[in-house]
Amino acid sequence: MERNMIYQSKGIQKSYTICMIISSLLSELLGLYFLIEKKSSFGLSGVGTSYTLGVKSEYALASGSRLVLAIVFILAGILMIGMIVSMKRSEIKLYEECMEFSDCSSKVLFGISSSKFMNMIRLSYKDIVHVKADNLRCQLYISTSNQKQYRIVCKKATEVKHILEKKIGVTDGTKA
Repeated sequence: MERNMIYQSKGIQKSYTICMIISSLLSELLGLYFLIEKKSSFGLSGVGTSYTLGVKSEYALASGSRLVLAIVFILAGILMIGMIVSMKRSEIKLYEECMEFSDCSSKVLFGISSSKFMNMIRLSYKDIVHVKADNLRCQLYISTSNQKQYRIVCKKATEVKHILEKKIGVTDGTKA
């Protein structure tokens, strides 16, 4: 059965990718800043009758709440990199009668979504009840008549939203 494709997208926008990479690197650097602690001590040093006041600095691993904060920032940076990997592998295809998209929502956080872990979901336009787009985060939110909700990653979310609205016959994001 030959299907007529009207739109296809893979991954996310380059600007969003760059923003996520910068955020993850800043998180990693902040984590390293909190992980390494500078300890200074003041002391007198000298020989005979002349003494000088000196400052001695040492670097050590943080402890307590500073160590916990460092671990949180480092893990957040690692998770962001994993999200980038997963989002770059996602895809969406719009046909005349239905749409297909990759479902990697449970694996996005850990970045373990590959083609063998991603499920392709086929959804008929008549099942779609509500469509919402978040172009800044390259995401499309779809609610269906059987109470399921999908978060779809695509490059041009507002463009896909307009195509879907025409297909399902809506004007404000919900069916009339």
